Amino acid sequence: MEHISFGSVESLHNKVKVAYRYPEPEQMFFAKPKLHGTNASIVFKAGEVYAQSRKNVLTLENDNAGFARWVSELPIDTTNVDAGDSDDSDEVTWILYGEWAGQGIQKNDAVTKIGKKAFFPICLRCIYNGDRPDYVEHEEHDLKKTISDFMGLEDHPDIHIIPKVGKLSICLNGDVDHLTQVETYVNKMVESFETVDPYIKEEFGVEGVGEGVVFYPDTNDWDTYKNLMFKAKTEAHRVNKSKSAASAKVEVSPDVADFVDRFATIQRFEQAMTELNTGFDMKAMGQFLKWVNTDIIKESKDELEESELEWKECAREITNVSRGWFMNNAKRIT
Repeated sequence: MEHISFGSVESLHNKVKVAYRYPEPEQMFFAKPKLHGTNASIVFKAGEVYAQSRKNVLTLENDNAGFARWVSELPIDTTNVDAGDSDDSDEVTWILYGEWAGQGIQKNDAVTKIGKKAFFPICLRCIYNGDRPDYVEHEEHDLKKTISDFMGLEDHPDIHIIPKVGKLSICLNGDVDHLTQVETYVNKMVESFETVDPYIKEEFGVEGVGEGVVFYPDTNDWDTYKNLMFKAKTEAHRVNKSKSAASAKVEVSPDVADFVDRFATIQRFEQAMTELNTGFDMKAMGQFLKWVNTDIIKESKDELEESELEWKECAREITNVSRGWFMNNAKRIT
């Protein structure tokens, strides 16, 4: 079984910086709520169905918050997972990407109070074993039809397709005035999630804070979809101490101490512990430190460059802060 990644969702300024790579002068984007759960997906390939987390293929022995077990119990007819479709003899791999969220997976947010665990699909990616480019299906009605017709799971009580909550035409190569308008729109939307997640309130009648939103380009080309999507989180969920949810410009750190304070945050440490699922075992501290450093260097490449800082100097201090947080928590538990 092969792991097929959804990819990383970066920030607005990351997309603006590399906008020259994408010749389209303007692109329609639509916003969907970002749920505080764990990245999850279902793969349909060559007659088999299996579950994934963000970085691993899941099994009943190596599960993530019970997602693999849930997938194994779905009444999916694998005979529908054939080698292709009526118009193409090429083998097709389908990946239904989404978020596994709800009771007991994370804490504090509205979605954690819905009284159950549920799968929230975001999009369906189709990979063809040929020259055809990967295709993505993201419209709510198309996803619903696929889940019903292909998976045979019409109106499943634990599957809730994440809806659109807004749309905006964005020119990532736009001038300062245009990008300022984009920032204002995105930040205002994220602000509404600071007090209540409007989607969870409407869908489940539960009130609580949300995590933020993700903006996806309105396209069926997977590479464009993956490369242009960007996230904007509420203040409580930002793994770095940025001044706003969305900014078209990179925030510069004047020195190493400021950079470490911005990126070596409790939110990031907690995310690492959730993904690693090792607990505060001292034998697992090396994995934790590696995860934190890898995550920060991946996310902060633009900030490092603009701030003219050396990663080695930053990494040393990040490791010290991360180790101290891990050891303090380990001591509290023992």
